[in-house]
Amino acid sequence: QVVFFEGWCLGFEPVAAAALCDPCLAPVNAALGEQFEAWTGALDALVVVQVEDPEYVYEWRREAEREMKGRSGAGMSDAEVTRFCDRCMPAYRQYLPGLYTAAVVPRQLRLEIGADRAPV
Repeated sequence: QVVFFEGWCLGFEPVAAAALCDPCLAPVNAALGEQFEAWTGALDALVVVQVEDPEYVYEWRREAEREMKGRSGAGMSDAEVTRFCDRCMPAYRQYLPGLYTAAVVPRQLRLEIGADRAPV
């Protein structure tokens, strides 16, 4: 039996409060500290999709919003996408290096992708 689930911060490990790059991450870091072992302890394996450059998320989100606008007429503007992604970037900068270099669970596969979402 296999269960797949995706989470944008799955595998992010808490860091010492003094090591936070942005004080706004304190509540996120505290929640990670409370939940990290429970989440990772429930995993038999983890697949990490590593992006070559986290800044790609801006263009990927813009593409998704343009597609939604084309289908339904609703979606964020480019400026709204930038503001939305800007709120996530401190967490990416803080936690992705650890996720990309540490084994969160014993069986872990890391796939690196480029701007075109293809493996590099």
